[in-house]
Amino acid sequence: MNVLKVVSITTIFTLFLTAVLCGKTDAARLRASNSNFLDRMCAKTTYPQVCVSSLSPYISTIQNSTVHLARASVSVSVDTAQSALTLVTRLTSNTGLTPAEASAVRDCVPTMGDCVMVLQKALDTMVTTEGKLAGDWMQMDNVKTWVSAALTDENTCALGFTGGEKAAAKVLKKKVNDAMQRTSNALALLAMIGPGST
Repeated sequence: MNVLKVVSITTIFTLFLTAVLCGKTDAARLRASNSNFLDRMCAKTTYPQVCVSSLSPYISTIQNSTVHLARASVSVSVDTAQSALTLVTRLTSNTGLTPAEASAVRDCVPTMGDCVMVLQKALDTMVTTEGKLAGDWMQMDNVKTWVSAALTDENTCALGFTGGEKAAAKVLKKKVNDAMQRTSNALALLAMIGPGST
């Protein structure tokens, strides 16, 4: 009887261990598949390394979905543009800027404000049309138009800084450039959504 109990416990433990190992293997395969998908899609963008690094934290949500990938990229663009807007707003009261830098900063405030607004509008539309975006071309066109307008806003802000800026303005210029790269990638990923995309 004791021998049977030992055999049963051993069998149960072996089955449990096998299930755990299989589960880990499946999870590893899924992560690898999701990672390969992200690498493949990001390779088609203008800034592939930025694409991979900025979207890797969302890989479990993105999975192998083109729509989820594009939505995550727009979300990242919103966050980066908002960060740039916060900084540019703070810099308006910085007395250490040169007159040219102060002028560029002032010009950037409404431009980056508009940028954040249109990116948020694009993201909200993507969230509310979840699962239907790939088939709703009017909404898809709207999203692309808003993201494209945001990229123009970021570019307009960046053009105000012609080089040789002091530390504070240099940090802002880098933030705006970061936002431009992420928005450019978002636009490229949105262009990959086609009929039947999930």
